[in-house]
Order: sequence, then structure tokens, then C-alpha cells
Amino acid sequence: MGSTAEVLQLAPPVTAEVIELPPSPERVREQLQRIIRSKTFQRAKRLRSLLEYVVCGALQGQMNCQAKTARDLFGKSEDFDPSLDPVIRVQFGRLRRTLTNYYAREGRTDAVVIDIPKRRYAPVFRNGRYSPADGLSNADGLAASSGQNGLDCALAAGQEKRDISGSAGRRVIAVLPFTNLTSDPAQDAFCHGLTEEIAHGLTSVESVDVMASSSAMQFRDEPVDVREAGRELGVPLILEGSVRIEEGHTRVIAQLARAEDGVAVWSDSFEDEMNGSLNTQKSIAQKVKTNLPLNGYGA
Repeated sequence: MGSTAEVLQLAPPVTAEVIELPPSPERVREQLQRIIRSKTFQRAKRLRSLLEYVVCGALQGQMNCQAKTARDLFGKSEDFDPSLDPVIRVQFGRLRRTLTNYYAREGRTDAVVIDIPKRRYAPVFRNGRYSPADGLSNADGLAASSGQNGLDCALAAGQEKRDISGSAGRRVIAVLPFTNLTSDPAQDAFCHGLTEEIAHGLTSVESVDVMASSSAMQFRDEPVDVREAGRELGVPLILEGSVRIEEGHTRVIAQLARAEDGVAVWSDSFEDEMNGSLNTQKSIAQKVKTNLPLNGYGA
């Protein structure tokens, strides 16, 4: 048997395991401000509010599931059901893509990464540059303290993406908020009412299912690609348009597009005298309903 010195020489060296600590709350807050001030998020007011809400909530150890987020941020009622209203799924999907776009451009050299993994509603914080291949949902991601609770709450609320399709033989269409092209923000209410009038009118068309206005209206605050809206809402057809009001005269341009490829398959303009917003909304909505060709588009 060898000496003690010989045994010690044969023993493998002991190395200390280096454990990387997650970014400090101060660094996460600095990164949050950097993101919401970026050009990528400049026009996305609702997404900025959502990102700030989930990040600050996570840093404070709060458990924010779909229902709580819908009530706190989107004014939904206590009986909000995420399986019937996809507002949270839609907004989180947009937030994930916008964060990816940010880190692909402005934030490609940022030292702190904030992301929200798919099928989760709690943010993930980690050090290092963002890599799309990581997905930020693997073991390398460092979840916020409330992440697992947020995941459990979201799963309990049934957040899995659903395929929204019409009944057999019926086409499904979503009416996106019509854009106000005037310089008067007071006309936003008119555009909102016109959008609802058009959606309401289309519900009486045979062989057509219309996405609920509460779902389509989630695209009100920021410009959106019809292909993205179609994917998020699960519909094959998107109706969008613009409103211009000048000297008591209203001109509306409506356009029907395939969500699959974003190709416009129909477009028309409608005019009416501004003889009372309600009457004008109903008049134009009726014209859109009468002239809108749905046969042969989508399923």
C-alpha cells in the first residue's frame, strides 16, 4: 500500500463549479427602460405597457396569470375566460415577436436578455446576447422568481393555442379596427363604432362566421400585418380599412385580404354625408355588407 503522499498525488484535482447568477433587478430594470425606449417599441404603446407590467410584476414576485393580466391591463371583468377571449394570447404572441425583432437589431449587443418563452406568461431574464436558436425556454434560461407560479396559473387558465374555425361550409372573417386618417383624434370613436357596425352587419350574412369584436379590437393601437392578425386570430379572411372625414364628408376604403399570404382580393370605397355619426356608420356598414364578395375566398 502506497504512502499518504502517493495517494494524494493520484487523487483527481477538485475544481469549483462556477454558477452564473441571473441579472440583478437593477440591471433588468435598466434593460426594460432600454427596450421600451427603442425604435422597435416606439409605436407599440400597448406592448410597452404589457412588457413593463410583466417584468415589474416578476421582479416584485407577483403571480400574473392570464385572467389577472386581462383584468389589470385590459379592463376585463372578473368573469374573464381566456378560452373564449384570446386577447392575452394575441398580445403575448405579438410581444414575443417584437422582442425577437428588437434583439435581432437594436438589442443584438445587449448584455441582458428579457424574453417570454412560448406558452408561458412570465418573463425570463438572463445574461449574454440573445440567440433565436436558444428559444430562451431551455435549461440555460434563468426564470424570474414568479415564473413557475405564472406558468402554473396560465396552464390552469387553459392558454393553449386553439384553432378557431367556422362551422362546416362557413367562412370565417375578422374585421380589424378601421384606421382614422384624419388629424382629429376625436374621430377615433367614429372609426371604432364603424368597425363594430360592419362586424355586426356581417353576422347576418349566411355562411359567414365573424370573429368577436373584442378579439379583433386588440389590434387597434398599433399597425399590424394581416398575415400576423390571421395567424393570431385563426381566421382565413381579414377585412380592414381607413376613414377620412373632411368638411362633413366621410370617405371609407375597405379591403378584404387573405390571411394566408396577405393578398388583397377585394377593395372598394364608400362615401356618405356626415349627417350624424350613428346614421353614417350604419349607412356605410350596410354598403360594405352589400358589396363585400365572400364567395370563393377562404373556408
